Amino acid sequence: MNIRDERGVIVSWLVRLLIGLAVVAVVLFDAGSIAVNFFGLDSTADEIAVAVSLGIQSGQPVDQQDLEAQATALATEADAKLVKVEIDDEGRVHVHLKRVAKTLIVRLVGPVKHWARARTEGIAGST
Repeated sequence: MNIRDERGVIVSWLVRLLIGLAVVAVVLFDAGSIAVNFFGLDSTADEIAVAVSLGIQSGQPVDQQDLEAQATALATEADAKLVKVEIDDEGRVHVHLKRVAKTLIVRLVGPVKHWARARTEGIAGST
């Protein structure tokens, strides 16, 4: 066997290695993006619920449109979409948010597209 016969073996091995590493990198990036989106959105919902609850005066009537406007503005800053904001009978503020993770592949593939979407609820007591 001479060098000419083995030249293609090394190149094909390197190409396979690079393709394998690229696939692993994309999978890890998408998994990380989904995890960060989920946990970050959960934290954001809690922060928005606290911010909205601080604006409520105890014993005063609450304007639902003002609550939604304030929560929508805060959600937009966090690159999330406000689903709804409500106050329960005990005076706690419930903020529901959703957001799609910025992934490379998952958000484009129909059967697993829902993996990239996160929905959460933040709850805070009003003062």
